[in-house]
Amino acid sequence: MNKKTHKAFSLIEISIVVIVIGVLIAGATGASVVVDKSRIRVARALTESSPVYGISDLELWLETTSIASFRADGIESGTQIQNWYEIGPSIIKSTASAGSKAQYQKRGINNLPSLRFAASYYVISAPFFKSPAPTLSNNYSIFVVLKTNTSTNNQWLFYARQGTAAYPTYPSVASTGIRVGINRIAFTSHTNGGMGDFLSYTTPMISSDRTNMIEMQIRNKAGILYLNEKLVAASGAQNFSYMFPSNYIGGNYTGGDLTFSGDIGEIIIFGRVLSNEERADLGKYLKKKWGIS
Repeated sequence: MNKKTHKAFSLIEISIVVIVIGVLIAGATGASVVVDKSRIRVARALTESSPVYGISDLELWLETTSIASFRADGIESGTQIQNWYEIGPSIIKSTASAGSKAQYQKRGINNLPSLRFAASYYVISAPFFKSPAPTLSNNYSIFVVLKTNTSTNNQWLFYARQGTAAYPTYPSVASTGIRVGINRIAFTSHTNGGMGDFLSYTTPMISSDRTNMIEMQIRNKAGILYLNEKLVAASGAQNFSYMFPSNYIGGNYTGGDLTFSGDIGEIIIFGRVLSNEERADLGKYLKKKWGIS
């Protein structure tokens, strides 16, 4: 009768196995790092060759893949961002408290860096706010690349600040904001007469944890909404002396609820309505960069 023999692994054999496993893990980790760096290089190249540079009346351009956006490279995920720098000379500052700044995510939208807002608020002071009257008003275009990750309704992507708080000598001036929520996108105005939605669109796409490109267009005080380049809703002209875009990203500047929960990758604002050709060029750039289908 044959006897089965059991041979224990020697210490040397076990050590070899451990080394091999370590080499495999290190190789996989190294490959992941290489892929991440390659992906960011492509995104940065797309940014540098973007059609944005050739479109006039650019008022604000914020994005999250460039070294210049945060004046640093190799930022770790979860890092709270104090300053978000515009593509250009301006600096966009957060005035949130230490525990409520947006956080840098190394693998956010399309596995690219993005800023994550989670039950917090992040306030910027955009350069287009000037006194005594708004210099950017009644005709403008806002492009935002975002991904929501919650089912909360009426989150402030751009908080609509009361218009007269910015321009007290114009009683019917209105700030315009963007709210996203459960299958819904809304444009909101806020003046001394109160706050209300002047455009609302219902869609399952906005709360399905997918990347979207929202375009808010104000044309002669009328609102037009594009979702991933598709015209989906429009409003009539609003009865205000001036309508101007909000400069508060991610929530109410005083804190509170209804803050945006999700990632933002890019924000571009122009001081006029873009032509169809310009919109197409910009849409092609943003979709390719952020993997929007």
